Amino acid sequence: MFKTKLVVLLMGIAALNGLYAQTDLGTHFMDNSWQSGITNPAWMPKHTFSVGLPNFHNDFSFSGFTAKDLIRASEGGQLDIDLLLNKLKADNFFREQLDFRSFFLAYGGDKFSFQVSHGWKLNVFFAFPRTFPELIWKGNAGFIGQEIAFAPDFQANIYRELAAGFVFRASDKVQIGLRSKWLSGLADISVASDQKELALSTSEDVYQLNMRANYRINHTGRIDYDGIDNFDIDLDRPLPAGRTDNSGWAIDVGTTIQLEPVTLSVGILDLGRISWKQDAGNLTLQGDYAYEGLDVVEDWLRDGTSSVSVLDTLESVYDFVSSGQDYTTALPTRLYASGRMQLDDRYSVGLLYVHELYRGFHFPYLGISANASWGKVLDAGLVIGYKHGKLNNIGLNTLLKLGPVQLLAATDNLLTLFFPTQSSASNMRVGMNLVFGKRNVGSKAVQKPMSAEDFF
Repeated sequence: MFKTKLVVLLMGIAALNGLYAQTDLGTHFMDNSWQSGITNPAWMPKHTFSVGLPNFHNDFSFSGFTAKDLIRASEGGQLDIDLLLNKLKADNFFREQLDFRSFFLAYGGDKFSFQVSHGWKLNVFFAFPRTFPELIWKGNAGFIGQEIAFAPDFQANIYRELAAGFVFRASDKVQIGLRSKWLSGLADISVASDQKELALSTSEDVYQLNMRANYRINHTGRIDYDGIDNFDIDLDRPLPAGRTDNSGWAIDVGTTIQLEPVTLSVGILDLGRISWKQDAGNLTLQGDYAYEGLDVVEDWLRDGTSSVSVLDTLESVYDFVSSGQDYTTALPTRLYASGRMQLDDRYSVGLLYVHELYRGFHFPYLGISANASWGKVLDAGLVIGYKHGKLNNIGLNTLLKLGPVQLLAATDNLLTLFFPTQSSASNMRVGMNLVFGKRNVGSKAVQKPMSAEDFF
């Protein structure tokens, strides 16, 4: 039952660790491609026209065990739960972020740039304390005389984004950028950010279990609930093809200051939220509940005939109240601050700091990069990233320039390609661009007359 499903879920998470991971640090300094502007709203294109064809970026991370740990725990034909639990931290995070841009178009002049883009974004966030799987696998016997918090926090949504931006060169040294985004929500399942409390206590004398709850799950018609032992999550339901009533707005704002040979940039991304109205539903568990019996949580989740009577009892004690209220969710907001030093016409070094605020959690990242540009053919860079308390992320980004065609590939976790089962982090970005009309992007930003020779 639920215990088996959780094992399958964690096995899938560990297996995915070898494929994808976290925040992209490498493309921020690839300023010959429009992808640099994704994290820098004040980016000014170096070509008169830039066209981004379909672009794919995926981030995945899990702070717990790796696929190698799971394989080791499965040796002997029986899963070693204690080994996996020992790999978990007090608070654990699972992230999956998919960004698919269908197109990007930018026009760059002497003093300004207009930019528009369209795409889809998927966010999956799952945070849980170590006490959550411990209760599931070991029951509450180890917590007698204690009150423990065990509420998982999660959000899974997908939305459509249409963005329009403007970059203005205020002076020879300062650029200011603003990007506005219209959002259309397609599907969501999430815990309410202000109602995610579940606490359990077991008395030492009569083993009475008490649960204190203020917990709400919001969804857009994806949960069919008919009691604690009879609910279904519909993930196969088709996404809306057209406009929905789930609308929202967000903005990106940033500035770039050029202090030759150093360029400083600061940007804030995704300040906004989505209001979910179409097929909105809620499941709320609120109040104080009591049940007598040792290891009630373990009995509840155990397969077998004994679980039927336990579920019947729990259904009358722990039961969600269903409603249909509208709700809102905030986007993951990120701060990007960077400094770049141009060593000569070809080589540069940079430092990037990222701070993400999402659902009350703070995630800091740091990247140190070295970039090179070999004329009209190739741009490449190396990045060393600090993520999740580890300075072991080595990345590579390349931009192959074939006339007006640009082919981009980047990853922050190069070692994952060689040691996938040992990695807890990886990511990737791939895309193709078309660029036309070179511009002289010096400190004075003088437009260079166009000729057939330098059109590309």
